Order: sequence, then C-alpha cells, then structure tokens
Amino acid sequence: MNRKITQKNDPTMIAIIGFITLIGASIRLLFPLSAVAPLNDGGLFYAMTRDLQENKFVIPLYTSYNSDFIPFAYPPLAFYFTGLLAHISGWSVLDLLRILSPIFSVLTIPAFYLLSKEMLGSKPQTVIAVLVFAFIPSTFDWHIMGGGVTRSPGFIFAILAIREFYLVHNTRENTHLPGAILFSTLSVYTHPEAPVHIALSAITFYMLLDRSIKGLGRSILIASSTLILTFPWWGTIVSHHGVSVFLAPLSATSQDSLGFGSRVFSLVGFQFTDELFLNLAAVLGLLGVAVTLARKQYMFVLWLAIIFLIEPRGGRLYIMLPHAMMAAIAVEKLILPGLKNNFFKFETGQVIEKKNMNWADNLLEGTMTKLVLGYIFLYGIMSAFTVTNVINSKYTLRPLDIQAFGWVKENTSLNSRFVLLTNEAALRDSSSDWFPALAERKSLVTVFGSEWINDNKFSRRTEAYTLLQDCSNQDETCLSKWSELTGQLFDYVYIRKYKEGAPVDLPLIRHLIISNNYELVYNTDGVAIFRLNQ
Repeated sequence: MNRKITQKNDPTMIAIIGFITLIGASIRLLFPLSAVAPLNDGGLFYAMTRDLQENKFVIPLYTSYNSDFIPFAYPPLAFYFTGLLAHISGWSVLDLLRILSPIFSVLTIPAFYLLSKEMLGSKPQTVIAVLVFAFIPSTFDWHIMGGGVTRSPGFIFAILAIREFYLVHNTRENTHLPGAILFSTLSVYTHPEAPVHIALSAITFYMLLDRSIKGLGRSILIASSTLILTFPWWGTIVSHHGVSVFLAPLSATSQDSLGFGSRVFSLVGFQFTDELFLNLAAVLGLLGVAVTLARKQYMFVLWLAIIFLIEPRGGRLYIMLPHAMMAAIAVEKLILPGLKNNFFKFETGQVIEKKNMNWADNLLEGTMTKLVLGYIFLYGIMSAFTVTNVINSKYTLRPLDIQAFGWVKENTSLNSRFVLLTNEAALRDSSSDWFPALAERKSLVTVFGSEWINDNKFSRRTEAYTLLQDCSNQDETCLSKWSELTGQLFDYVYIRKYKEGAPVDLPLIRHLIISNNYELVYNTDGVAIFRLNQ
C-alpha cells in the first residue's frame, strides 16, 4: 500500500516552479500575442460563443456554424466565460480566443505541479517532472490554438480532479471528496473528453491503491454528485436532442481513431510527445517505464497504458501526466546516479547527501549533472518554441485570409455555397475551420462540428474533403465529378494559394481562368475565388 506523505512546499521549490512556469508562459504566449487570429482552429467555438451572446446567454438548440443544424451540445462553460468577458471588457471574441487559450495552457503547469507533488517521492523528482511536462509539445500544442479555449481549462480541471481522486484512494479519507466533486463537475461543463480520462484515472487508482468497499462508495458518491450538479446542462440537452446527441462524438471518434491492434503497436512505438527534433522526452519516459517496473511501481505504467488503449484520441494528451513523472524518476534514479556515482549508490539509485546540503544543491552537485540538466532545460525550450513557431507560420490564418473572408461576407448572398481548396488536412485546416464563422457562408467540405451530427457520416465527410483537395492539381472536370459523386452543388470555388505558409502554383486556377463556366471574382496573392456561371 502506497501512503506517501505530502511534500511540504519551500521557497526554493516555489521559486523553481515559478521560473519554469514563467518560461513556459513566454513560449505559449509569444506567437498568439502577435498573430492576427487565434492559432490554427477555433471557428466552431467562436460561432458558439457568438450564438450565446446573441441568444442572451440562453443555450440555443443549434449553433449557426456552417448552417448545418449542429446541435449546441458542446459543454458550454468556456463559451459563457468568453462571451461574458467580451461583454464586460469590450474585447472582441476573436481576440479573447487568441489570448485566453494560451493563458489557460500556462495554468496547466502549476496544476501538474500540484498533482506530481502528491504522486512522486521527492522534491527533485517533482521539479524534473514539471520541467519535462512544461516543454513537451503535446501538452500544449493543441491548447494554445483557438480551440484551446475549451481544451486548456478542461485539462486544468481534469488534472486537479485526478489529483483529488488519487488522494481519495491513497489516503482513504473523506477530506478530498469535495475537491473531486468540484473539479469533476467543472470538467464536465468544459470539455467532453476530460471526464472520460478522469474516470479512467480514478478507476486505475482505486484498483491499485484502494479496492475497499468504502473506496467504492466514495467513487460512487463523487460520480453521482457530479451527475446531479451537471444535470441542468445535460438534462436540457437530452430533452431537446435525445441521448443520441452524446453518442455522435463517440461514433465520430471511432471513425477517426486507430483500431485496438494499431493502438498496441503505437504504444510500443512510444512516440506521443510531438517533438520535432530528438525525441528526448519520449526516451526519458521510456526509461522511466523500465525504472518504475524494476522498482515495482506499476501504477504509472498501467495508468498510461489504460488511458491510451481505451481512449487514444485524447489519450495522447493525458498519458503525458504519468509520462512526465516517469521521465523524472528515470532522471533521478537512473541517469543522475550514473553521473554522480561518488555521491550515489548506483545500484539502488539512493542519494548519499552531503551534510548541510539541501535537496536543490544536492540535485545540482557535480559538473556533468549541471550540464545534463541544463541540456534538458535548453532542449525543452528549443523544442517547444519550434513547435509553436510551426503552428503560427504553417497552420494559422494570415491577413490575406481575413481579407478574403471579409470580401465573401460583403459581396456574396447569404445562401451561397462554397467549396474550399486549401491542400491541407481535413482536421487541420484553419481556412476550412474559420470560413463559416468569419465569412458566415456555407462551406460544403468543412468537417469541424459535424462530429455532433448523429448520422454516422463523419468519415464520409472527411473523404469528401480529401477528394476535393485532389482537384487542386487537375482541371474543372474534377470539380464536376466531385459534385456528382457527393451530390453537393456549389456556387463558388475558394482556392488558397498558400500551403503551410509558402505560396504554391495550382493548375486548377489556370484552368478556371480560361474556362467559360467560371468567372474570377476575387484574386490576391493568397486567395482566388471563382463563381460558377449558372
């Protein structure tokens, strides 16, 4: 039975965590502060926030996004917060989505510190775990985007709820029940995947740390209380749309996720960190798997495996919690003993501390130790900065996009139907995501939001999107065949001349210019728009 005593905070610990958080904040905020729009995605959430504002903060039946009759069933807390803040402050919703997402992402760092402080056995391990967590790209890359306005606070509440569940089952005391209920409730109101991973983590902790009847009763109490406190929202949604509205995202996820066998294969590959250079954090985590298994600390490995194998889509994010902690264990128990064998017993990984030396001085004792820890720190900054730069330069709207959306809004009829050719991926296409929200016109191939339509056609929509993008390198007959195959009629062809931040020469544009069936109505260095002659 694992009954750790909570580590006490000290000024050195707080200063180090504060410094790491400050560096993490600088990386997360640098590009969003200078961008003209939220990084990458967020169009659906922008539209839903605006819908709430226009409906006097009463949840409408459907969102206006893309005129698709998408049920307004997404957890609404972040939309309420953003909409009310915009109303009070006078800031635009667009600017708030751009800034709030990375700010929320910064707060995941101290939240993770609170969790790791409880679960790890030493202050050095906690500091190293926070250092690794703060700079692993997969812990923040999708959270500093516009869509991070729900993902980031959902992750914060999930981390805090997981911490409370761990304490509930590790201490077997009732004092942490209110915290578990509070943060679980907030997670349900914020993000659809967060409660799933809280539940998976809670089950893991109960099975490995508790297994008592009273512990089961505490879990049931937390779950039932959470359901009751969130009933005003989900009860209303079910009364309007039925239970099937919550089954739709599950169906979409199953169509967009790896099969179980592929998940096992991916788990063995252990590439979850989204690092662009040396997969240093991944290697440290894998070493941590070996060290924790050797030390019979099975919880971290089982926790990671259960999360990813059961819910792989969001699992890549949530496995970073045990991953970062195992990486810290590997550094302190395996790597540092090898560097400081004059102060450690290498075979046991135990510190032989010098007298009158505190934990921080002992951690940094020795030249090689300083060099290795310094390298991990600097590499983490470089890796994180590069990822944010790529998101900003390759997957984010440019002024040319905003200008084109404005022209569409001002110069086309409300019932106009557009096909967008951007040569991007269906679920990583900022133009496709933001066009319905900012141009306020129908995009026939936008996939975003359709996961909430319970028609089992999510994969067909992504296939239609991909098929259309292939027309960029063909002539107008490709567009006609696409229309016949999908049964969708369009009025305008919107072609983006940039891919991943670089201009591209597309044969389709040349063919449409000389075609009698199309008229070029808008043309800049970045976007060309053709109207189909009826």
